[in-house]
Amino acid sequence: MFYLSRTGNTEGPFTDVVIADMIRSRLVDDGHVCPVGGSEWTLLSAHPSFQAAIEERRLRESAPPPAVAASAAAPAPPVATPASVRPGSPNAPPLPVRASAVPLPPAHPTPPGGLQAMAMQPQAAPPVSPASMGPMPAAQPAQPMAPNAGPMGPGSMGPMGPGSMGPMGPNAGPMGPGSMGPMAPNAGPMGPGSMSPMPPHVAMAQNGMPYGPPPMGGRPSGGFAGSFSVPPPEPKSKALVIAGAILGVLLLLGGGGAALAYFLVFRSATPLAQYFPEGTEVYAEVANVKGSALSAVQMGFLDASKIDEKKSLEDAQNGFANAFDLSKVDAARVALGIDGIAFGGHDLDKKGAVAIVVTWSDAKAAETLFKSARFNAEGDSEKGGRRYSLKKRDVSFEQKKGMSLLESSLSGLSLKASDKDDQLVWYPKQKVLVLANERGLNEIAPVVDGSQKRTLLAAPAFAAQKSRFGGKGLTAWIDTSVVKGEKAKDVQKYLEGTSPIVLSVGAEKGGVRMTMTGEVAGLDDQLGRLEGWLDAPGLTLGKRLPKETVGYLAFSSRSKLSGKDARDAFMKSLDKEESTKGFGKSVEDGEKALGAELTTIFDALGDEGAIAAVAKSGYRYQVGATPSFDDLAVVYVQKLKDKAAAKKLVDTLKQKIAGGPVKITGSGDDLVAEGEKPIPRVELRFVDGALVVVAGPKELADSTYAAFGGKGSLDGDAAHAVAVSSLKAKHAVLWFDLGRIGDTALAALPQAKDQAQAMGVDLGAIQLTGDRRMTGALGITFSKEGKKLAYTVDSMNMPVVFGAAAAFGMQKKAMKGLSGRKDDDDDVKPAFGSGFAPAPAKATMTLTGGNGSLTAKDPNDKNKDTKDSAQAKAAATGGGDFPAICETMFERYDHCVYKAVSSAHRPGLIKGLRSSVTKQDPSFRPRMCQSMLEAAERTHPGCK
Repeated sequence: MFYLSRTGNTEGPFTDVVIADMIRSRLVDDGHVCPVGGSEWTLLSAHPSFQAAIEERRLRESAPPPAVAASAAAPAPPVATPASVRPGSPNAPPLPVRASAVPLPPAHPTPPGGLQAMAMQPQAAPPVSPASMGPMPAAQPAQPMAPNAGPMGPGSMGPMGPGSMGPMGPNAGPMGPGSMGPMAPNAGPMGPGSMSPMPPHVAMAQNGMPYGPPPMGGRPSGGFAGSFSVPPPEPKSKALVIAGAILGVLLLLGGGGAALAYFLVFRSATPLAQYFPEGTEVYAEVANVKGSALSAVQMGFLDASKIDEKKSLEDAQNGFANAFDLSKVDAARVALGIDGIAFGGHDLDKKGAVAIVVTWSDAKAAETLFKSARFNAEGDSEKGGRRYSLKKRDVSFEQKKGMSLLESSLSGLSLKASDKDDQLVWYPKQKVLVLANERGLNEIAPVVDGSQKRTLLAAPAFAAQKSRFGGKGLTAWIDTSVVKGEKAKDVQKYLEGTSPIVLSVGAEKGGVRMTMTGEVAGLDDQLGRLEGWLDAPGLTLGKRLPKETVGYLAFSSRSKLSGKDARDAFMKSLDKEESTKGFGKSVEDGEKALGAELTTIFDALGDEGAIAAVAKSGYRYQVGATPSFDDLAVVYVQKLKDKAAAKKLVDTLKQKIAGGPVKITGSGDDLVAEGEKPIPRVELRFVDGALVVVAGPKELADSTYAAFGGKGSLDGDAAHAVAVSSLKAKHAVLWFDLGRIGDTALAALPQAKDQAQAMGVDLGAIQLTGDRRMTGALGITFSKEGKKLAYTVDSMNMPVVFGAAAAFGMQKKAMKGLSGRKDDDDDVKPAFGSGFAPAPAKATMTLTGGNGSLTAKDPNDKNKDTKDSAQAKAAATGGGDFPAICETMFERYDHCVYKAVSSAHRPGLIKGLRSSVTKQDPSFRPRMCQSMLEAAERTHPGCK
């Protein structure tokens, strides 16, 4: 690894392969380098690899024209050159410096075709020439590695060797987060608001460390050989995180080059809305795909040392290249050629128009993809452009077992030429790729080719939000007119005349930020009573909760209304809606049973309330166990406006429960209620103008009241502050300690770690403990906009929660689809976190008998006994006639997928699994078992 100075500024560090490629591509003409951990700057030409790159470029640029090349001496016989000694590889000897393109000395025979032929052959970026400079003498000493350089894998040849991936060889050592130029291992710290590392001398200066400037203009300063001091080893960079399939592929396939990284990060992007018609109702874009991926490196809860970056890189390279039968050089070019991706459509309640648009910076990169084996040109589209079909990659079950998730997913993609609702059309002049249904293509084609000038950018509703588009991350726009139809009429009245909903998702220091804005109409008669609530000053109760808190909801309860007016308004709102009419009678019955009216309750309520879940320190969830109030507690806190009214309610409560199964103790206004399990212990106290109620063990009650006394609260928790402090949240805050929840979940479900590790991602990279652990928060703020209620939903890391929930839902659906069962059949349900793992089916048989004999009794037919022990046992265990692959699958799930489940629960899971297979037609069972075995082997590789 080397620091680089071209103009007096320090760049890097970079690998020697990256710097050599920058020389070949003229990003670097001259300058100085200093090895990381070293103390001297030396000229580029003093380093053997860089001198070789300089000479190689000079020879290529000074080569004579083809006519002269034709008269060159006959080429030497082709000789395969070992990858380890080719120019650009770490062990290559230096090339001799020459002033003109003349034949090399005997030790370096002329390559096939001569120097001129080699130099003038068509050059994709970068040149690939398997025997570019002929064989090198074996006696030359190996080039030494620079201090702190990453390990060089076999075949790591930089840009010249076969298998090279553009500027970076496929095994060129681990790359830093999104290492597409200046981002590299041990990069300097991130500057405020910056996507690239600060130059080391700036970082050192900010930390009060002395640092001398590099030589200006690439010239050496004083001292021996132009040497001078450089900083000590730089701090560790943040880790690479794959942020979704497309973003991950682009990030991991990215090559080197400082200019490229700056282009990717700081380049502004034009909203892709210019390619969609004005009538679009739903639109979403990632306008700068590569910049969005790079921005993920700044998330503070990542641990750089815990991600297998080399495996992630290699998996992405191999997966993308293999899926489309591309070389790694071409795969990199294709991935880096993509600029942005967008989706749009309208009339989604019926067969509407939908389209996906992919924009490219490099048309030849796209055409490289279309020339691959799986794509087939279908001729010119009726709507302009060239249409392509995509065939599914033909792979066997055995081949799939060794694939990464990325390769497997890409291999399964297909688009048939006969399908009018899956049309893939390429517009080379505009460098735009469109995937659309027939109606969508009919509408979007004239916009893309420029014949229709009215685009979504001209729509007034979109134009008002245009400034929020074109940046990094995902941004979505939804015109509320998209909600239509008879079934939606109850919702339409709240959306009539409202501005579009705008959603944005992006990465920042605290994590993944998601913001949504919109409006609600139809509340004219309620806005008056909401005035006091809308003026809420902010929420503060959350940070006063105990540090053992796992999650909480804090909310504004401020009101200018009296208790009576608040009750009347509440009852009136119940009568207004069809769904709640008649509920007022239930409220009145509840008031009588409690012995207190809502009027008293509303009078007591102050500005803010909170409900929290708290768990003992060190608590661990056990799969199959039922959580209890021995380890957990629920806390309710309410600020009070009228303490006397609150005390009246507590006194009424004491009277109601006195003499029952609950024992009441406590002095003064405090109350402690204890009963037989499962009734939890409940403690109530008045603290600093608030009512604090804890249902749970005394240990957690004590820590809660201590926290409100200023000891051991979330106020001192840095991770809580990072998630909550930046939110726009005046009316509600929902917070989860995702780190603690994740730590507990992984301890209970260790197979989740195996599943992630199989994809090259170590979940240990997400910090789950300490002040930098990941937490999630969601805040809501309302404001009055004329006769409408405007809202802002702001969240940090909540997409992680939503994504996990969605993944679980997809897993459940996949399980049902795999088994060929309908959604309304709930006998078999997938168990959380266990892959395609069904829970126990409903018992249909009971076993009795002795002396080696079994009698099965069907509870639905008490008069029927079956004495065939084999048949009875099979029925009782969900068994049947299974092919060998099914028995292998059952064994794999028992020993691998369900390994974290207690031995008491595992037989029931296997029984349910067998039962789900039994329900299938015998001809379908092998296919089902093969698919489930494939899933088990993918998530638990190597487990038998």
